[in-house]
Amino acid sequence: MLDLFHDWELMPGRRIVLLGSCFSDNLGPYLEQADYHVYSNPFGTLFHPIPIMNWIDMAISEEVSEERLQIVYHENQWKSLCGGKELRESNRDDLLEKIQLKRVELRVELEEAEVLVLTLGTAHAWVHEEFGIVGNCQRLPNSNFQRKLISVEEMADTVISVLNKLNRVNPFLQVVLTISPVKHWRMGVVENSRTKARLVELVHTLRVPQLLSYFPSYEYVTDILRNDEYFNSDRCHINERAISLVADKFLSKK
Repeated sequence: MLDLFHDWELMPGRRIVLLGSCFSDNLGPYLEQADYHVYSNPFGTLFHPIPIMNWIDMAISEEVSEERLQIVYHENQWKSLCGGKELRESNRDDLLEKIQLKRVELRVELEEAEVLVLTLGTAHAWVHEEFGIVGNCQRLPNSNFQRKLISVEEMADTVISVLNKLNRVNPFLQVVLTISPVKHWRMGVVENSRTKARLVELVHTLRVPQLLSYFPSYEYVTDILRNDEYFNSDRCHINERAISLVADKFLSKK
């Protein structure tokens, strides 16, 4: 335990962008209380590294094709499979306008931020029959998708490619990788272990100290706190006590 955070130190700066799983949103209020400017998950929660990186890529790109936005009409609504329920509108043009505004917002935040925290939730992806890997199934029939465990190599290639582009937009940005301690038990206990193990392998494949930092929230909760007293009754989501302890570690200085 004494060595777990030995290499961790949050760089100076007060502007933080949080993207990824619901753990990003859990961390946000504690950062705001510590007087950070926080911008979190404008497209909803995203669990897989590739959809997370796709939004960063689309935010810093000049033009984005509608095909990349993965728009479908379902349940009398226009939806983007790239994001969560925030990306649903009764009018297609309204949805496109909302996405464009959020893209611009995210680009501005990424240009001005000192820290970008990417919270990875799972290496399992939902692959749509037409669009490929999606960020959210948006309540479409399961028959439209195939669940697939994505290789470390494929995820790493995407992350490296997008972060290289992002570095040209903001070369002073500290990028922090962390793995969500939230368990994905709906796919099964064994599959949850497989997906977290693959994410651990991914972050350590990517980690270059001069470019990327790793905050071990998953290891802290799983191996140090680990008792059920730190989880909600579903035994999947960590409770406020655990979130507070993780946030204290995140904000601590050497």
